[in-house]
Amino acid sequence: MSGNLPNDLLKYIKECKILYVEDDISAQEEIAFFLEKRAKELFVASNGEEGLELFKKYRPDIVITDIQMPKLNGLEMASAIKEIDPEIPVIVTTAFTDSNYLFKAIEIEISDYLPKPVDLLFMTEKIAKIAKNIFLKREIKKTRRFLHQYQEAIDKSTLFLKTDKDGKIIFCNDTFANLMKFDKDELIDRDYFSLCIDNIKDKFTKEIKNKKSYETITRYKAKNGALLYLKATFTPITDLKGNIIEIIAIHFDITKIVELTKEIYHTQTKLLFTLGEIMESRSEESSKDMGNISIRNS
Repeated sequence: MSGNLPNDLLKYIKECKILYVEDDISAQEEIAFFLEKRAKELFVASNGEEGLELFKKYRPDIVITDIQMPKLNGLEMASAIKEIDPEIPVIVTTAFTDSNYLFKAIEIEISDYLPKPVDLLFMTEKIAKIAKNIFLKREIKKTRRFLHQYQEAIDKSTLFLKTDKDGKIIFCNDTFANLMKFDKDELIDRDYFSLCIDNIKDKFTKEIKNKKSYETITRYKAKNGALLYLKATFTPITDLKGNIIEIIAIHFDITKIVELTKEIYHTQTKLLFTLGEIMESRSEESSKDMGNISIRNS
């Protein structure tokens, strides 16, 4: 059987837990024997009530069920399962073509159908396609979770905002707003350059117009009057036609570095001045000593 179906499809089945519900013992044994070798786990029930309990207990990834069964038929069970997990894929096996069953199946969004007697290869193909979709959805969910985590990390560590092509702020993260001592709402629609002490608008406009990134270190004034030094990188974002639709601005607060550099500079300047005074004083003392020596010799 595996030779008739690509291994890249079979591998998806191996990652899935399957619930199989069938009241016909001979059919149940044949298909269960086939599935348990291919699925990650297989749970087998003989009626809808058992199937529903197994679903609640083990939460399988795929449900395969007959329709006509005692206690709770397959569609009733599927409906109850869908109330618990609306996304669960359900495959129905049936020898009936009753339109009432068909309408009910459509209503509860049955994923697929298998006519009886079940062709094992045909069934495997259908399970594999559903299993692949499950895998892809999981990967997408995982990627979104990672992206969300990365976004949170960026928001916490990076001063980020977006402007339109004219420099009007259309978005900023909490980190930028907090540093500038503004509420986020106060910054939206504000002219970005009104936050700058230095005039960078002309250079910004020239570089962005040419669709180039622009990097600068400039001074900003916070709402409380504090002086900030930020290293800013502006990157234009374009549509498919090359038109600029927005500009991303990423900032790094280098205020402490600048202040420390200034402090070091002032300290060094003061030290050099002091050394100069000491050298000058010693020079004067040396001159006096030389004068005294000359007087004695005369």
